[in-house]
Amino acid sequence: MSVIVANLERAGTVSRRSHEAHGRIQIIEITKAGHELLARCKSASQSAEAALLAGVTQTDEIAVRRWLVQVAKHLDAAIE
Repeated sequence: MSVIVANLERAGTVSRRSHEAHGRIQIIEITKAGHELLARCKSASQSAEAALLAGVTQTDEIAVRRWLVQVAKHLDAAIE
């Protein structure tokens, strides 16, 4: 986790500071640049999702989403 946060901080997408009363606690906040990057990522993922679902019926979309949830749960259980 600390490596991920350090990379995000180095990229300028989050800022990190120590808690005022508890020095070992780190306060991590998203920066303006982080919000802008998040918005671009959301837009890109929504466009990709729309392209993937073009021509797919709502019934099939529901089935695919259920299947993906099941796969994720099985993967999570296998990792534990």
